[in-house]
Amino acid sequence: RIVFGWAGISGSLLLAEKKDGGVGLTTDQCTEIFTYASSISSVTPLFTGWVLDEFGPRKSSSGFNLLVSLGLFMFATAETQVGFIAGAVLFSSSGFGVQYASAHLSNLFPKNKGLAISLIMGSITLSFGVFQIFDLLWITYGIGYQSLFQGYAIIVGCSSLLSMIIWPDTPYEDVDNRDKTSFESSSIQITGTRNENTTNLIIDSGHVMRSLIEDKFGSKKNDSVINQITTTKYFMLNIFYITTVFWANFYLATMVTEIQDRQLFIEDRQVLI
Repeated sequence: RIVFGWAGISGSLLLAEKKDGGVGLTTDQCTEIFTYASSISSVTPLFTGWVLDEFGPRKSSSGFNLLVSLGLFMFATAETQVGFIAGAVLFSSSGFGVQYASAHLSNLFPKNKGLAISLIMGSITLSFGVFQIFDLLWITYGIGYQSLFQGYAIIVGCSSLLSMIIWPDTPYEDVDNRDKTSFESSSIQITGTRNENTTNLIIDSGHVMRSLIEDKFGSKKNDSVINQITTTKYFMLNIFYITTVFWANFYLATMVTEIQDRQLFIEDRQVLI
């Protein structure tokens, strides 16, 4: 959410003076906050699955919503750069947990399960519009950033309470067990003729495929979380992912600062800026 929405306030609300309802940050400070928040929030989804397995969708959704609310409140009341960074990191990295905790709702729509899961997982993209709404409310009605972030924190806090009331302790199961039969019970029927006798061979393709994978790569599904996440392949994948995300966010975040730093450009060529 912060990767797409940050631009909506980084050049206006965050830079405006406090007497005008803004945060009063500099461009470099905004860039630093964005870099920390976007990088850390890109890594946290790797570990939210463990939280869901341990605590279930109800407690996980409520807890992640509570962390988002706390992060928004910290950002609204922060007085130092460290406080702003901590708040932004908290509300940006916890948002994915709220999204993933809702993924099991797709099982309630067995005939359109793919559509349901795509809408749920893609809904986080729409959340970037919240910051743009903040900017419009500040420009149109003069509402300060503290009121905006604290008001949003209250809304998310209510969502945390609502999650504890309506969400189940265990994920919803597919009503027609398609998630079970689509793989484990799928079969290949081989029909052959021999001396005018037909022989039907039913092969459990899911069992055969699973056995081949486990024989070649080894099964980790029964291992502890520590054993699973400390494997060499998992470690190398995380290193690659973290490095890629860091450099992408670094170049994206510093681009605006470099363009606005007029000392790097010749005066008569600044028409392109």
